[in-house]
Amino acid sequence: MTARFTPGYHLIVLGVSLVLLAAMWVVLSAIPQPAGLSKEAVRLALLAPLIAALIGTHLCDVWRPRAILTVGPGGLHDARLTRGPIPWAQIAAVGIAQKGWQIIAVITLKPAAAGYGEALKLGTMPIFALNRLCARWLNRPELVIGLGGLSLAPDILMQAIEARLGD
Repeated sequence: MTARFTPGYHLIVLGVSLVLLAAMWVVLSAIPQPAGLSKEAVRLALLAPLIAALIGTHLCDVWRPRAILTVGPGGLHDARLTRGPIPWAQIAAVGIAQKGWQIIAVITLKPAAAGYGEALKLGTMPIFALNRLCARWLNRPELVIGLGGLSLAPDILMQAIEARLGD
């Protein structure tokens, strides 16, 4: 079972990102040149490439859609978090919660003798690696999967996950 981002989700992300980029352009172009740039203007200018990268990522995904979340016999694979699936034998439990507008799945891994980070191939995206590190410092679950904006309903995905955990 695989889930992708829905076209509606892409449209929302692209629309909001383009509006933010346009607003940044308006604000930065309104700054008088002889006065120089303030710290806030520099911070705003540094955000522009990040938003442009987000727009590019979503445009690539619209052009060539790929599976974001896969629930299969080998394990649970979220392409945003890991390069490969998290084996079912390594997952202790999967809980469900709500974070803002989105339903999330919180994965609790079984304790491992060796570092499971290397075994699970964690850390494909630096921002998610940073999020997991911060979660470790705060004693919060490291693996959190957002189920909003996907092509399958969260309850269907959770049923498929729970069925696999029961095997």
